[in-house]
Amino acid sequence: MINETPLLIFDDSFSALDSKTEKKIIEKIIKNKKTQTTIITSNKVSTLKYCDNIIILKEGEIIDEGNIEYLMKNSRDFKKLFKNQFTDN
Repeated sequence: MINETPLLIFDDSFSALDSKTEKKIIEKIIKNKKTQTTIITSNKVSTLKYCDNIIILKEGEIIDEGNIEYLMKNSRDFKKLFKNQFTDN
């Protein structure tokens, strides 16, 4: 049987949003989490932190995968992205 769950795809849709608008959209996605599948491509950690599964791509290859807690502990590339966005360099 084919899964008939609605599918939403956000292709870097959050990059130019202010944090207030981003939060409203993410809240709607979370509210409908059980009834729809959502795929988000983003370089913004603030968007990715709510995802069940994050796939890290580098040069078209999957280099790591997991939730934010796993990636913060185990992915050098994810930690670098996080550091670049949330700390003063």
